[in-house]
Amino acid sequence: MRSLGSTTYTALEGHTALSPKWQVVKGANHYDTATGRVTKVDDFGVDGDATDNQCTLTYYADNTTNHMLAFPVQGAHHGDDLCGHRQPRQGDAFR
Repeated sequence: MRSLGSTTYTALEGHTALSPKWQVVKGANHYDTATGRVTKVDDFGVDGDATDNQCTLTYYADNTTNHMLAFPVQGAHHGDDLCGHRQPRQGDAFR
């Protein structure tokens, strides 16, 4: 079963059970429809704060002849526009 996204709630200090205050963090996962592999992860960060949005793209080295599909060849971490429809560029790599 694949997770399409996540929402995490963290209780903030200084608030009680009767008057709770929460920090909400959200994310979304995108999958290749043919293989089921994760291709993009959007990390929206704190809900309502667009300045902490990030994403990670993952590209795979497919060898269908030998049924080798699970090997990431390149990844790119971006802190801007949630990757949009960005294509891999020379020098993109996990840091």
